[in-house]
Amino acid sequence: MAGEIAARVLAPARLGGLLETYTKSSNERAGQIKDQLAQLRHSHKEAEVSITRLLALVEKGLMGTTRTCGSVWLA
Repeated sequence: MAGEIAARVLAPARLGGLLETYTKSSNERAGQIKDQLAQLRHSHKEAEVSITRLLALVEKGLMGTTRTCGSVWLA
């Protein structure tokens, strides 16, 4: 009986189908992760550019170094 179950569970056609499903799912997830990573890299680059611009404004004296947090002034 156990041999019949093992033969059914481990049948080449069944294993092939499972492997195909897993491969397809894995490839789709890899694509999603790749897209997410590209978006994160783009956002990171935009943040770096913004920080560089702000620092340049501060260095040129066009923007003060005090900032607000709600209604509280921070130095």
